[in-house]
Amino acid sequence: LVVDTGVAVGHPDLSPNVRADLDWDFLDNDGDPTPNNSHGTSVAGIAAAKGDNLIGVAGAAFDASIVGIRLVDASPTDDQIVDALAFRILDPIVANQAHISNNSWGPSDTSAAVKEALTPAMEAALLAGVTSGREGKGIVYVWAAGNGRNFKQDINYDGFASSRFTIAAGASGGDGFFSFYSEPGASMLVTAPSSFIVGALSRGTWSTTGANNYTSSFGGTSSSAPLVSGIVALMLEANANLTWRDVQHILVATSTKIDLAHTDWFLNGAGNLFNHSYGFGRVHAVNAVTTAATWTNVAPWTMLSGSRSTPENIPDNNATGISQIAPVFSVNDFSVEHVELRVNITHTFRGDLVITLQSPSGTRSVLTSLHTDFADDYDNWLFTSVAHWGENPVGDWTLKVSDEKNLDVGTLNYWSLRIYGTAPQQGAIPTMKVPFFSKP
Repeated sequence: LVVDTGVAVGHPDLSPNVRADLDWDFLDNDGDPTPNNSHGTSVAGIAAAKGDNLIGVAGAAFDASIVGIRLVDASPTDDQIVDALAFRILDPIVANQAHISNNSWGPSDTSAAVKEALTPAMEAALLAGVTSGREGKGIVYVWAAGNGRNFKQDINYDGFASSRFTIAAGASGGDGFFSFYSEPGASMLVTAPSSFIVGALSRGTWSTTGANNYTSSFGGTSSSAPLVSGIVALMLEANANLTWRDVQHILVATSTKIDLAHTDWFLNGAGNLFNHSYGFGRVHAVNAVTTAATWTNVAPWTMLSGSRSTPENIPDNNATGISQIAPVFSVNDFSVEHVELRVNITHTFRGDLVITLQSPSGTRSVLTSLHTDFADDYDNWLFTSVAHWGENPVGDWTLKVSDEKNLDVGTLNYWSLRIYGTAPQQGAIPTMKVPFFSKP
């Protein structure tokens, strides 16, 4: 599914792969997803433009089916968004017709003050997708990480991109570095190639546009996300039994580490290299597909929790801040996948706050940094992190909150953890050596 502004389904490089019987326009409530804005047409081309046809371009999965979903060609309602997330999932007659949902859209990137949480209905739709889609194996939701780095945006300010049910895809350029616009975040899983700047020139990616044209200037995380989606389609072609979580595990295990001189790279407690600007690295199609072919599915997920409800004032203009500990217990071996932190903080200028979470292994997730946001409070805000992937979560988790600008003050009232994971996988990751490059 290309959930976007719509898709020009008659484009000669897309039409051979288009499933016209499944296309849908949620804005006009009909089966014609033809857009006014070509954004979705370009997204579709990156993922699955037809290959070996002697014209135009080829998508990452050039034989995959394309389902055009017209949703963000105008401002959709929350109900329309929920319906698009659940499209072809819950009806048992068509429940296995949607496999991957690419979403190259999100809240405005032009201000870190723009923060959008999921409504309960949106979260329920994603949960239904990963539990009921693909006959119980789960829809694979891929989400653009966002283009607001220059405005100090963070993936954790977007409830969709930071959800544990989605793959947040950042962007990196042909120069081997993260793209100047690509947002960082503890919930970043991988990056993929997209537009970048060389000297004074912007280098974009070729894709489809309009009714029958092409563009060489498509880019942003809008382009990196469908490249990941196309690679996921190849993974599912190699092994249709992969669950949505297996896909994430494989991407974590097989992605290429780039820009190793970047100071944020660190080994987490499970020996996985992570960087808030790259996630676990740049997606590697050959490694991912090869690994998928012989992958042993991970065990069902379970959840551990911890919480702390000791209100404490946050000292003003003080980088030391306050730290609180919440212990996590488990009687069984446990390997972390996703960590969710829900916080309740009253504060008169929440952009002053820096929030980090440290695991018992010492891995530190940066959940929000100093930025301009005049709004009050984090009212039960949900932050997520994949930086602790594979760690043993048993022990003391430390939340640090600091106020690093003067005048405004606040209080940490309550926080809780939900840690999702499974029994450690034995022998699931092959002995393939994943390449490490300073530049690709």
